[in-house]
Amino acid sequence: MHNFRFFFLTNRTSADASFLLPRRLFRVAASLILAAGLSFAGPAAVPSASAQNSSAAHAQTGSAHWQAHFDEQVAHALRQHPSMRTTYIQTVLRVADDHKRLDLSRTVGALLDIIKEDSSREHRLIAIQALHAIGAEHAGEERYRQALDRLYALMQKESSERVRDAAAETLTQYTKSG
Repeated sequence: MHNFRFFFLTNRTSADASFLLPRRLFRVAASLILAAGLSFAGPAAVPSASAQNSSAAHAQTGSAHWQAHFDEQVAHALRQHPSMRTTYIQTVLRVADDHKRLDLSRTVGALLDIIKEDSSREHRLIAIQALHAIGAEHAGEERYRQALDRLYALMQKESSERVRDAAAETLTQYTKSG
């Protein structure tokens, strides 16, 4: 198994705020490209049939490689980089929508940790939204049911009415669909 980190997981800081914005924008763009499974192509030439087959095989291998590690990496990033949580959760929302068979069971645990521990109401709200988007489809029926049981328990202590309402909507939608 390859042990690697996506470049967006590095935690570099700079005193120069004008330097941070382009770096963050680059990280967002790069993570979206990574999440979409895109690869940059070479010169614009008409490829032969064997080159097309080779490119298709390379794209499938690359796609399978990032998909195999995406859940682990994004769960780690959500826990380790609070300042980037909104960006990572937005990426999870897009990936959950675009890649229907992707396993995001580890991400569910990280989202529940955010809902439990993050002081930012906005982070808790978007984490609930991502939990809803992931659903049983990406986490497995049993794991997702357990996650929603934990969400229900967490809401007993939640101070924000908006967060409680968002959780109630997620729980209600699951109950109606099951």
